[in-house]
Amino acid sequence: MIRYRVVQGDCASSIANQFGFRDFRTLWDAPDNAELRSLRPDPNVLFPGDVVVVPDHELRVEEAETGRRHTFVARGKSPVLRLRIETEQPLDYELVVEGGEPFRGTTDGSAPIVHPISASARSAILTLWPSSMNDKTPDKGMRIPVAIGALDPIDEIAGVQGRLRNLGFYDGPLDNRLEDLTREGIRAFERYLGREETGEPTASLRAALVQHHDVAS
Repeated sequence: MIRYRVVQGDCASSIANQFGFRDFRTLWDAPDNAELRSLRPDPNVLFPGDVVVVPDHELRVEEAETGRRHTFVARGKSPVLRLRIETEQPLDYELVVEGGEPFRGTTDGSAPIVHPISASARSAILTLWPSSMNDKTPDKGMRIPVAIGALDPIDEIAGVQGRLRNLGFYDGPLDNRLEDLTREGIRAFERYLGREETGEPTASLRAALVQHHDVAS
């Protein structure tokens, strides 16, 4: 058994992959991680310094007839990347995960963009063009870097900052500090919601951020 300390960019899938588990649930559902599961309900959103207990691998024995060739299939749930784009017009997109082959499609914002990725993936580039545009060259698109696994839990100030920044209400550092720039981002989001401007990261404010930002798995 290993006690692994989370670093920025980690999630349950990447940690499981690092330690040779095909399915992150083998690691995440371990009894020794019960306390962490109660603190971080979403295994895709962990915080640097969290401790994940990595259980020992269990030896599995299968019976097979000698003198013949047999095929064994190791099953596991592949991780996917979900991105939600708020748009008033259809957009064509190209998603490139760590220099791999591009995924292409169209989104109108009504459903998230969903594509399978490697459990070890840490970055991607999303490029968007209006669907009506004829000449969709890279230099004419909106290029958005995506840091996979870097979103912090909403109960941390860094999680509030990250969601505000992704939604366009905050342009400061993700330093987990509640200072003037973060409060102004909160007030800008409150104006968007039509709420009283307080600048405070209340439970209601955090719930609204999750509703507008996070994509359910």
